[in-house]
Amino acid sequence: MRTVHVAAARRQSLQRPFLLLLFVLLSWFVAPHAHAVDCPSKYIAAGAYPADPACPLKASTADFGGMGGYVCGDPGEIASYCSGPSAGATVEPVSPDESVVIDGDGVDGNAGGAGGCGGGDATAGCGSSTSGGDPVRLYTGQFHLVAHDLHVADPAGALDLARVYRSSAYDTSGRPMAGAFGIGSTFNYDSYLTVAAADANGARQRIDMYLPGGIRVPFTLRAGTSTTWDDLTSPGDYYRASITGSGTTKVLTLRDGRVRQFTMIAGLYRLTRVQDRNGNTVVIARDSRTGAVTGITSPGGRALAFTSITGSRGTPLVSRVTDPLNRQVAYQYDSQDRLTQMTDAGGGVWKYGWDTKSRLVSVTDPEGNPQVVNTYDDSDRVVTQTLADGSTFAMAYTVTGGKVTQTEVTDRRGSVRRLEFDANGRVVRNTYPAGQPIQQVQTFTYDANGRTTNLTSMDRQYTYGYDANGNRISEADQSGTLVTRSFDSYSQLLTEAQAGDAQRGVSTVYTYDAKGNLLTATDRAGNRTTFTNDSQGRPLTVTDALRGVTKYAYAGPDLASVTDPLNRTTQFTTDAAGRVTAVQDPLGNTTRRTLDALDRTTDVTDALGGVTRFTWDRNGHLLAGADPKGVTTRYTYNAIGRPVSKSDPLGHSETYTWNSAGELATVTDRKGQVRTYIYDAAGQLAAVYFSSSAGAKPNRSWSYGRDASGRLQLGTDAGDGQAPTATYRYYDSVTGYLNGWFDHASQQGTVWLRYAPDSRDLSRMEMSDATVDYSRDAEHRVTQIQYQLNHDVRTFSYGYDALGRRSHATLANGITADYAWDAASQLTGITYRRADGSVLGELTYGYDAAGRRTRAGGSLAKVDLPQAVSDAQYNGANQLTRWAGMAYTYDPNGSLASDGANQYSWNAQGLLGQISGAVTASFSYDMSGRRRDQTVNGHRMQSFWIGDELSFTIPDNDWSRRIRVFSPYPEGGLDELTYRRVGDDAGGDRYVLRDANNNVIALTDANQQSQTQYRYQSYGVTTLAGAADVNSQQYTGRENDGTGVYYYRSRYYSPQTGRFISEDPTGWASGQTNAYAYVNGNPVQLSDPFGLQGVPFPYTPVPGAVPGGGGQDVPPGVAKPWGPRGLNDWWNNTFGPIFSRPDGAIDAIRGAKDWGRKNGVNPNEAVDRFHDIKKGNRNRPGSKAKDDCSVNPDTGEVFDGTGEHIGDLGDGH
Repeated sequence: MRTVHVAAARRQSLQRPFLLLLFVLLSWFVAPHAHAVDCPSKYIAAGAYPADPACPLKASTADFGGMGGYVCGDPGEIASYCSGPSAGATVEPVSPDESVVIDGDGVDGNAGGAGGCGGGDATAGCGSSTSGGDPVRLYTGQFHLVAHDLHVADPAGALDLARVYRSSAYDTSGRPMAGAFGIGSTFNYDSYLTVAAADANGARQRIDMYLPGGIRVPFTLRAGTSTTWDDLTSPGDYYRASITGSGTTKVLTLRDGRVRQFTMIAGLYRLTRVQDRNGNTVVIARDSRTGAVTGITSPGGRALAFTSITGSRGTPLVSRVTDPLNRQVAYQYDSQDRLTQMTDAGGGVWKYGWDTKSRLVSVTDPEGNPQVVNTYDDSDRVVTQTLADGSTFAMAYTVTGGKVTQTEVTDRRGSVRRLEFDANGRVVRNTYPAGQPIQQVQTFTYDANGRTTNLTSMDRQYTYGYDANGNRISEADQSGTLVTRSFDSYSQLLTEAQAGDAQRGVSTVYTYDAKGNLLTATDRAGNRTTFTNDSQGRPLTVTDALRGVTKYAYAGPDLASVTDPLNRTTQFTTDAAGRVTAVQDPLGNTTRRTLDALDRTTDVTDALGGVTRFTWDRNGHLLAGADPKGVTTRYTYNAIGRPVSKSDPLGHSETYTWNSAGELATVTDRKGQVRTYIYDAAGQLAAVYFSSSAGAKPNRSWSYGRDASGRLQLGTDAGDGQAPTATYRYYDSVTGYLNGWFDHASQQGTVWLRYAPDSRDLSRMEMSDATVDYSRDAEHRVTQIQYQLNHDVRTFSYGYDALGRRSHATLANGITADYAWDAASQLTGITYRRADGSVLGELTYGYDAAGRRTRAGGSLAKVDLPQAVSDAQYNGANQLTRWAGMAYTYDPNGSLASDGANQYSWNAQGLLGQISGAVTASFSYDMSGRRRDQTVNGHRMQSFWIGDELSFTIPDNDWSRRIRVFSPYPEGGLDELTYRRVGDDAGGDRYVLRDANNNVIALTDANQQSQTQYRYQSYGVTTLAGAADVNSQQYTGRENDGTGVYYYRSRYYSPQTGRFISEDPTGWASGQTNAYAYVNGNPVQLSDPFGLQGVPFPYTPVPGAVPGGGGQDVPPGVAKPWGPRGLNDWWNNTFGPIFSRPDGAIDAIRGAKDWGRKNGVNPNEAVDRFHDIKKGNRNRPGSKAKDDCSVNPDTGEVFDGTGEHIGDLGDGH
């Protein structure tokens, strides 16, 4: 048995404290005054209703419990209640959640992320979130469901129809509340105001705004006025918002200048206009008699038309909504005004079941699966939920003095989450899995306005500071400040300084125009980007720090074209709903797509006329994808939408099973090999077992151990085919150090990764025989690296231009490299010079109007041409079956079995295990899939890693000949080889020259002489000239093993055929439909360092990345190529066939958190809002919103996987 201590490994991310904050920080929510709802419930218990003339008398006799009449017994409170409109106020338990995730466990098979939780989809919530289950507000026990039924894009203000249901909501006559969509249901455009009765002086002291989710936001009369009310208590968007006006119109102005207008219609001030600071207005038209919405029109003129019927109570109920494409959503109700059926735009029928108390008890999807079944207690709290796969949640409430003080949720895996609440319903302590040895505890404290001020999580402590407007201006952990910010009076972010910036005296600075549009952004190095906008606030130009201008043009409400700094224009075509249907590149090549009524892409036609087709089930799951040649992959799913099989074009199937928590339990590959996954009580991976067939004894096993904080500490690999004896151990301590060690024969060494105490940047690596020190600039980019091996010091330096592109490098032997770029950030040249300034060699590059590299020249551009092959043949699975007279065969998993000269065998991980024939080789790997041992034609090579970076190799067990390799970006994982040493011989040091695709083109010595040169064909066939060398990193910086294939981490690559020899484990997420193709046929411009996706070079990692970074949402050893996620990755891949993210949008989670920080919203609350929008759109089967969304961190706009705008983080909260 071999024991391996690990915590930072490929796809198992180990984060420094300031990055760990992003995962540990937990959501916080608005907490309206408890008495705002508790008092009416007590009045009703005493029989007091506003319509009753005896209401004041009855209300005064109510039992106020321990409150002693201090609040609810106040005559003004009673008068306000009794004089209020019975149709307006609702009586329901108060929840501190202003933002509740839509689906805490994603019963449709997609992670809902309750409360900002990460990981799998079997969550009861986490942190300070009071949401859990599917989803339930755990302080009140209310079932809360949001469904997005239609969406119409408009960059100035999209329209999104979101139904909101909440249980336990009653009107003031004691009946279940009836809204626009029946009992308990309203929608996102149906906010309203209630105004308190006049006091003895004729003043109306209070206005309450009711949000669709049931949240009541209080506004109190400003002293000395009679027509202005302020919110001075809510910590979210409405803090310091004001309401003005008299008569039939009242205007709410948020502190950022956005405006909402309410008009008196049918006895209530109802929302009629929503306007931003640019004047973009969404207009809500209403029936003057009933107040029912009749239409909603976007700023660009797109509209949703509403048809309503009159319910049994006289309440108008929406029966149909129609959009500009004439897509229709229809609604049916029973005789008690309960929604029983919704027919979506694609004809799918959603059904809703109710109990005798008019509480929603079941939701059934169009495929007939009961997504959730609820049971309630006598207090209308949800106590159990059963999902479509039979798994359950159970809620137990502890009630003291009429309030819930603790809730325990037993989740689908049987683990318990325990929440403890303060008097305002805020989580002060969260424990999960409660009662287990591995339980984690977080505690929270709040200020008087309900804002989180302190968080403790095991050995972590965080504090937060706020300005007078409630914007979060500081975040710190126990080791120091992480970030500071300043805001203007509109709560617009002005400056932001990350950890270490204060010591450098730098920050990122933003300026805005009078309407709040971003004008300039200046980075910490002083480089400024400027923006211009049209009258609607849409960007017209973006001018970078080097004066390159990108231009945007619009057709109606939609983006029509983008012109880059080289005046190359990409054009977009949209339909009547604003969906992108075609993209034309600057050369006129057009890619088109067709979408169905549920926004699902049904076909994509490329510029050559090839058609890729997709079919979907009624729940939006991808059933089949066929490439232009008809090569088809098919999928099936279980009742909660998890894939149960994937069938390749040859009919071979891989199958999956899932445990009750919705976690992957087994994978049976196409060869019948079985991987079994075991989890602990917290849902963390505990073990993986590999078996040759179902029922067979495991022949290999992995097990994982964690510390008291849940951080991965120990990995044990046992069984056949294990890697050689080696031990790694990493520990993520409070101070931010990572440490580890390795064992090899009689040699033992250590590895320490140390981080700067101020900036938290990696500052030093200490190894057994070397140290590496890093210096950085104001933007945290590496500017100098100093290597010390024994007593030899080698120094490398790097420079960057105003756009952050590498502009200069100096090697330790004195050779310099200068990088030239055009205005569109295309690399146009690399010039290598000796220390005396003489030119050693140069490389030049040219591009066509579509940005494709078309020319390579210069004295160092040694490109060979391949020999023609005329007999290439392929089968129906895109597998190469004949090449240069040789027959190729494959195993059932699609991995190469024979190429006519060699036979290939593959291990249980799906990685190459042996080659026999003309070449004899064997390979073994660690638990993270990194190659640890190889023997080729009798010669052994052991490899040792730091994260994803190769650190050193040992040939033939000879420590004295160890090969130490170094990269300038240890956090990059790309092995950008710059320097290497063999053993302790400084005289044999080599300094590496590379071309624009990370190909090693020469090894130079201390005298700046080129000792070894490499030439390549476009797809990597390699020729060596000059002195022989042990260096194996050659084509694109990857390892040439001398076996005829290159090692590309996840897969092996054959330069002779220009293809990988096994399928891409990520499927279409790679950016291409052919599972064997290399970088979409563009090897002169892209490389694929991990065998998963093409990327450009040079590569500068995002500051803050760490060794071993990158995560995954499935266990190691299994990819997630199924369903729409992989499809959307394919669509959105920068170098894939079509659509990319909208300008300014970034990764959704990071974008949401950035938006939150800039707008004074807790980053994890912002993430919850994103999940709310995303999950609601998931309830529209087939919506691309369900996967690979992006968020604009400046505007809060949320985009789905196709770039369609699906919501805004700042709306409806």
